Amino acid sequence: MRGHRITAVTVDTLLEEVALVPAAGNDERTVRFGRVEGRARWRLIDDGWRFDAPVLRVGEGDARQVLDGLGVAGGRRFAVQAERIDIGPLLAVAAFSDRLSPALRDWLQRSRPQAVLRDIRVAGESGGALRAHARIERAGFQALGDAPGISGLGGVIDGDQSGFVLRLDENAPMRFDWPSGFGVVHTVKLAGDIAGWRDGAGWRVATGALRLDGGSFAADVRGGLGWQGDGSRPRIDIAARLDDAAVPVAKGFWVHHRMPPAAVAWLDAALQGGTVRDGRAIISGDLDDWPFRDHQGLFEATARIEQGEIRFQPGWPAVEELDADVRFVAEGFDVSGRGRIAGVAISRIEAGIDRYVGGRLSVDADGDGDARRLLELLRQSPLDDSIGEHLASLQASGPARVGFALRLPMKKGSHTEIDGSVDVDGIKLSDSRWTWRSTRSAVAPATRAAASGPTA
Repeated sequence: MRGHRITAVTVDTLLEEVALVPAAGNDERTVRFGRVEGRARWRLIDDGWRFDAPVLRVGEGDARQVLDGLGVAGGRRFAVQAERIDIGPLLAVAAFSDRLSPALRDWLQRSRPQAVLRDIRVAGESGGALRAHARIERAGFQALGDAPGISGLGGVIDGDQSGFVLRLDENAPMRFDWPSGFGVVHTVKLAGDIAGWRDGAGWRVATGALRLDGGSFAADVRGGLGWQGDGSRPRIDIAARLDDAAVPVAKGFWVHHRMPPAAVAWLDAALQGGTVRDGRAIISGDLDDWPFRDHQGLFEATARIEQGEIRFQPGWPAVEELDADVRFVAEGFDVSGRGRIAGVAISRIEAGIDRYVGGRLSVDADGDGDARRLLELLRQSPLDDSIGEHLASLQASGPARVGFALRLPMKKGSHTEIDGSVDVDGIKLSDSRWTWRSTRSAVAPATRAAASGPTA
């Protein structure tokens, strides 16, 4: 002591079953540290104080944190220096502070953010300049409600009082977990820099060039997010260029909680093969207005499908050798191109869903080819169940043009409507059960069929 004032304190301790309990006694918010072992010294210095811990270890087993060498200084000038800090428990303690907003405190308690910081160096002046540096390992937080979670993020961060730059570690795969959205975990490698800076009352986080590599998919992304500082969702302005990928990879990116089960089921069954090329995507707008139904923002993704295989309706043969342009806009999509179905050339295919919620799937197609192949197509379709005896006895040859239309409302209890036409121009047609032949030109309507539609 000096002048009846404590100027230094030395602690050498070993404590068991240490816990921090809220004053209200809420067990759910209790932070348990278990074992705490330390040898540390606190002392007054000019214009402040300093804390040094040659030995400081918290927890037991795999959860033990080794904070040996921690140094903290406070006062008009402050500093932190440490070789390693696990910030998870520290953030759990921070959630007790009434200096944080109730929403942030609730998020800290429920999402359990985690990260290991190494080579920490922080120095600054109260209300003035600040410099910070650290290497981040295994950063992440749990998915919460309809919000995604991440884990495994790594990189090196440098910052000052106005912002920061995070240089991502491409050798540290990040797991993106969105149970209510994608429904599957995507593991990606990230390469590039992410910067954050103050923007008025809020913050903006953006990248000029970010590379994502998920193995079966990859993309180059630029743009960012802007928080207004009023507790609302951020504004997003992001553009992406997608590498070539297999068509079925798209099944891992449906936003399930924003799409009806019927739409997801149809897309999962339809996308069977092919390659997506020249993929581009842009999203711009306030996420409070997502999914931009009334043009408050923009979401558009375009690509080209080569050698695609799409099964538009169960029971019917798939469209193969599909070359088409696909476009996703707001909460719908459309496809336009050409292909083949059961050997019949399809010169025009136009398909799409106008709205995932309460909308309708439409498919329109025109084709031409030999009537013999057209008969084979009908024999491989659900029509064979009702008129198979007649189709089996028919023989046909010669040129024919066909039209096909399908309508499937994305509503529970709805039915699929199938319609079409056949324009036969001098084909040879015979029936093995009869002794006649026909070569007369005609235009005949195809069988109209109705089948059960979405059940969810």
